[in-house]
Amino acid sequence: MLKRFINDESGELITTFIISVFISLILLGCGVTGMQYSIIKSNLKNGANETLQVMKLENGADTKTHQIFNDFMRSYGMDPTKITFTATPKMVQRGDRVEITVSTPYKLWILKVLGYDQEVTITAQASGLAHKFIR
Repeated sequence: MLKRFINDESGELITTFIISVFISLILLGCGVTGMQYSIIKSNLKNGANETLQVMKLENGADTKTHQIFNDFMRSYGMDPTKITFTATPKMVQRGDRVEITVSTPYKLWILKVLGYDQEVTITAQASGLAHKFIR
């Protein structure tokens, strides 16, 4: 019976098809996960750059600047409560460096589907020089 099953080729096409579909779904899931990661990173970078422009004019960050960043993140469809915001506090002198660093956790979707719960941190950073001279 076993010898007949091994020599029989009647289910080979179905088995090959099922394995091919499974591999294709895994590759598609990896692509979706990669796209989600890059979109979130791009949104964080854009929000950090926009907020940096405000920080340059105001010579640092305060709660108002943090609120501006949160509004940017909401406009991108992201939840600002999950985003860590670190920035150079006010008041720095003209020509001094101002920096902003934002990060958020991201669960890798494809690994979650496969039964693993892996989380990575997506970080974006921007820096520039303060514009206003303070007397």
